[in-house]
Amino acid sequence: MAAGLFLERANRVASQQVSLARDAVLLNKICVGLQGIPLALELAAARLRSVSLAHVANLLDDQMKLLRAVDRTHPDGVRTMESAIRASYDAISEKERQVFRQLCVFPTSFSLDQATQLLGRIEPIDDLPVIDALGRLVDSSLLFVAPAGPEEFRYGMFEAIRQFGLAQLTAEREIESTEQAFVDVMARLMERAFDGIGTGDRPRWMEMLNAESDHWRHALQICRDADQYASLVFCVASYWSLQQLGRETAFWLRKVIDQRAETSPHRLARALAGLGIFHWEQCENEIADAYASEAIVVAEASGDMDLLARALNTQALVYRQACRFEDAYHVATKALDAALSLSASRLVPVFQVNLGRCAALCGRYVEARDLISTARATFVRRGLPKEVSFCDYALAGALWRSGAFEESRDCFFRAFPVMVVQNDYLNAGWAFQDFLLMCMCFNDARSAANLVGIVRMIEKRTQNKILFSADGETERTVARAKEILGDTRWNHIVEESQGWDLSKAVDYVLCWDHTSISRQCEASRTKLQPLPPLPE
Repeated sequence: MAAGLFLERANRVASQQVSLARDAVLLNKICVGLQGIPLALELAAARLRSVSLAHVANLLDDQMKLLRAVDRTHPDGVRTMESAIRASYDAISEKERQVFRQLCVFPTSFSLDQATQLLGRIEPIDDLPVIDALGRLVDSSLLFVAPAGPEEFRYGMFEAIRQFGLAQLTAEREIESTEQAFVDVMARLMERAFDGIGTGDRPRWMEMLNAESDHWRHALQICRDADQYASLVFCVASYWSLQQLGRETAFWLRKVIDQRAETSPHRLARALAGLGIFHWEQCENEIADAYASEAIVVAEASGDMDLLARALNTQALVYRQACRFEDAYHVATKALDAALSLSASRLVPVFQVNLGRCAALCGRYVEARDLISTARATFVRRGLPKEVSFCDYALAGALWRSGAFEESRDCFFRAFPVMVVQNDYLNAGWAFQDFLLMCMCFNDARSAANLVGIVRMIEKRTQNKILFSADGETERTVARAKEILGDTRWNHIVEESQGWDLSKAVDYVLCWDHTSISRQCEASRTKLQPLPPLPE
């Protein structure tokens, strides 16, 4: 009896604690959504007399409806949030009101340059300089100066005010033209960013894309033109790839394909090839091959050599992963030839690396080394350390297969530290798998177990399948190492290394020495040094 009462009370207390935790989350969401505006918080709090916290939180997307006073003792001018905003809106000139309405299309803070570009695309406002209009809106409390860097001046708008402005924009039938102007501004920015991240200026452009993510994501959501939408997706796909966000890339590429009837063949083929790459990364060869094959058909029909090269390279990657090495080599050769036929293609060195890896798998080691080394030199000139490290690990794999173990190890060791600096988990995972095979050449089962754990950690982090080979080579290697160590010891080592981060994983392999395995744990040999700048 006593035990039953105790359990009942314990359940009641637990339920109350869960309820309090849930209410705290909702309160925080409401305060953040209303941006701490005193009047907004007061009006929202008044709602709690008749509705729940959850209901108030659900109304944050329609703050004009939410922020209406239910207490009739409020003065008429502040009985609703809308009336308070309208008082400021009515106090400015019609030209200033037009500027305010159009600026509401920005989902977050914006710069003077962005505002100028947007307003200039809609209607010239020569009689009202943009900076003067923004100053007037700040004075009227419709805008505020947002925190920014020391060399940048940005403007922000409270969400309740922005929703009021969007309602006025719709009422004045200006919403479509303003949203199109916003998409045009973002498209121009993304095109510049796409070019920028292919150069040594990549860090600055990546930082900019991070800072402007709310803006370009909003542009993707409101873009009405299928071709322009596809162009936006392709511009940010490189960013997502560098951020190792393959699933997000695939999500938006599928949306391009869903609009195939309105999308040009050029952009459709590119989306198909991109999805082929995504499914190749997931080791889903049949799906990847289907997308690559369709991309080839569309590209050939449209006569687009750039897209044909991309599609052929994707198919070569699929064949390589499926251990159809000769087929992969011939298709990769066609892809590189197609890229070289163009006057300029930033993809040539990428295709050279793929062809080089295919050549190595076919036993053409001299050709493999020449191709990968040529690509590496190009990436060094461009100042792209991530791509240089990718070439180093590809070269390591080719050298290892040719029997040049010491030189191969040196290439691996040159690649791994850069991957840490670049936070490049995905390429590191593939390189670790290659290094695992090399370790087993020297029957180093312990290193193999640690590398399996490391790759499992990276698979979870990147949501990519890595520890795999179509011909079973990796699986046989793992089975042999497991047999040498025994199940208990194997599982212990694998589990321990699954908890490492990329830096610790690289520290481990940098001390690997097949001539003296006992020295692997020497702390003095595991310290990473700052990377020297790339040569000109």
